[in-house]
Amino acid sequence: MKTPLLTAAVVAEWLDCSLATISRMCATGDLPHIVLRAGRRKKIVRFKPEDVEKWLVARSCTGQRESRPKRKSPPNGNKVATEKERFAQAGEIKTENMETH
Repeated sequence: MKTPLLTAAVVAEWLDCSLATISRMCATGDLPHIVLRAGRRKKIVRFKPEDVEKWLVARSCTGQRESRPKRKSPPNGNKVATEKERFAQAGEIKTENMETH
C-alpha cells in the first residue's frame, strides 16, 4: 500500500511552524518536497512522510554540543570588551582615582 503524500499545511502542523516557513524551506531546498505543478501564481508541493522524517532525524540534536568557532573582532579593528573586561577596567579606574586623592 502506498503512503499518501502530505500537504504543506499538514507538514507545518507536524513541525509546529507556519506555512510561510515551510514555503521558505522548500524555496531554499532545505526541506525535501515534490513539485506537482509549478505555475506562475501557485506552486503545488507535496511531501513524502518518510522524507520529512529522515530530514527531522538528520536535523535533530544528539545531546552533544558542537563547538563554535571563536568570535572574530570586528572588521574595523576595534576590540569589543567583554563584561568581565569592563568590570576589570572600571576597577582599575576606581583604584587609580582613590590613590590620587
